[in-house]
Amino acid sequence: MYDSDSTAHLEYYRPSGSASPVSVILTLCASVLAGAVLSAIYAFANYHNPFIYLNILLLYGLAFALGWLTSWGVRRFHIRNAFAAAAIGVVAFVVSYAVHWLFYISTVIVYLEADFSYDVPEIIRLATELMRDPDGAWEWIKAINEEGIWSIGSSSGSDLEFKGLLLTAVWLAEAAVLLYYSVKKPWDEAGKPYSERSGEWIEGRELPLGIAFVEDSEKFKKDVSRGDCGALVTPLPESDDEPLKFAKVVLYADQFTPYVTVKNVTVKKKKKKSSVSEKVVVRYLKITPSTAGEVSDALAGGDRSDGA
Repeated sequence: MYDSDSTAHLEYYRPSGSASPVSVILTLCASVLAGAVLSAIYAFANYHNPFIYLNILLLYGLAFALGWLTSWGVRRFHIRNAFAAAAIGVVAFVVSYAVHWLFYISTVIVYLEADFSYDVPEIIRLATELMRDPDGAWEWIKAINEEGIWSIGSSSGSDLEFKGLLLTAVWLAEAAVLLYYSVKKPWDEAGKPYSERSGEWIEGRELPLGIAFVEDSEKFKKDVSRGDCGALVTPLPESDDEPLKFAKVVLYADQFTPYVTVKNVTVKKKKKKSSVSEKVVVRYLKITPSTAGEVSDALAGGDRSDGA
């Protein structure tokens, strides 16, 4: 069940790869149905909204929702196969993106040809017709691309019209964002620690107290592999000033095979603003139950809700 590093003798969590057909089908159905509904709403809102920044927020909102839906199914139905989870995400994306286009084209047609541009029943009817006429839908996509249907103001005072290659680039970027979130989130979810003994996901908890910033990640991992966990159980000294560099620890406190993830955190301050960046030092490293107890005792800050 574990992937061992022969040099440092580190053991990491490795998913079992289990994914029952029933779990895959249920997750796929839920993701596709919910994603289709959200994509139809997105297409309608995207066309009628005049603010480009709000459209960008709508895009990322849909992308996050697609990823969340699939990852929810992965977790709910105990899928521990990352490739199966990613495949579900791809299918959900393809169906959702196709539905988005059907409703986007229908919204354009109603806007151009009907008296009432917000006639939702008519939009649904047209989308259903286009579903049976893929060639006709493709002709509409090409027409929209050639003519362009939206523009933004430029610094020169003239509007920048989106059509042709420029509009194609926007569409490709939109598809890339949706595909990325649809695949990455369920992939990550399926790879999280899972206890095959208890049949449950191992909940991770970020411990309240941080540790010193890990300058040499290889040395840190080798020390831990030899049982020297001093750096892992030594909290930062108390200070009135917020540390600009530190590491935070996420403990997966399973009673049989606990794991730990350590992330370096860098805080950069510029005037009144500050930015925070994180970099994983080690992810899902197997530790002994006794070490997990030491880590929790040292970094929990009086909170022992993890039960370690």
